[in-house]
Amino acid sequence: MRPAPRSTFGTRIPCCLALLTVPLVGCGASASPQALPSSFDDPPAAVRPVGEVDPATMTPATLEVGTEKGLARALVARFLEALAARDEQALLDCLGDVVFQVSPYISLRTRAKADLVSAWLEAFERRGRYTAIRRGTDIADVEALTIEPLGAAVIGTTLPSGLDATDLLVTLPLSPDGERAVRALFGWTTGRMVIRLAPTPRIVGI
Repeated sequence: MRPAPRSTFGTRIPCCLALLTVPLVGCGASASPQALPSSFDDPPAAVRPVGEVDPATMTPATLEVGTEKGLARALVARFLEALAARDEQALLDCLGDVVFQVSPYISLRTRAKADLVSAWLEAFERRGRYTAIRRGTDIADVEALTIEPLGAAVIGTTLPSGLDATDLLVTLPLSPDGERAVRALFGWTTGRMVIRLAPTPRIVGI
């Protein structure tokens, strides 16, 4: 009777392991600080002077970009600049598809953003020449606005369907000229708006 064939299992595994360890050792030996992504060594972006507006984003240089408050402030700054410039497309880009009326109080009334922007631009055509609005900063001081979760601001109140407790309620301190202008042009009595940050920051109440 022939002897049973010798198993090669025990001899092949070490060879495979040896082959596998070669590239791993090689990778470990070649690692060096120079191999890290270049972004680790890139210098920080230049800081703009306080008060200067970034032309790429139309936002003040002091904004806390990357934070909830910073994102909200950046959106408000873009909105005010677009409003002062009568820039229809920029205004549309700042708004959600449906916008709730939240001034002077949160209501069930909504308007499609296209209708809302059209009404604003018509108001500017009729009465805009009588206002002192030339820049967003003529309307309000974005740096002084306050922000809080909508749910915390309306405790005990049921929010309309379409608004979330995680939305942000923004209170905007209007300048004297800005307050007179927005009251005459749009009927606003307070500088309040509601912002939703996800998936893209948009104004969903004003």
